[in-house]
Amino acid sequence: MGLRLLTLCAAVLAATAVLPPAAQADVGDEIVVMRDGGLTRGERVHAGVSAERDLPVADAEVVSTGGDRAAAIAALRADPDVEWAEPNQPRRLAGEPLAACSGA
Repeated sequence: MGLRLLTLCAAVLAATAVLPPAAQADVGDEIVVMRDGGLTRGERVHAGVSAERDLPVADAEVVSTGGDRAAAIAALRADPDVEWAEPNQPRRLAGEPLAACSGA
């Protein structure tokens, strides 16, 4: 699991780094979610989210909601197959890359 988390952190940081500054700030309704096998259409409908983009890590994707993001995160987390769901937030690198993700 540690290597998978580190790989995900690297992918998220890489994806954020290539977005223009305006796009990095526009993540207010986005959620980063990891589920074994990815989210199904029914799970997206149940949580009130829509697919935005896949991340270059197996089973990880960015979804968005036009409604209550906290309620959508709670619905996603209630799914026993969802490993985690977190608000998408811009990340800034300071010092060594991935220091925040690796726990160093």
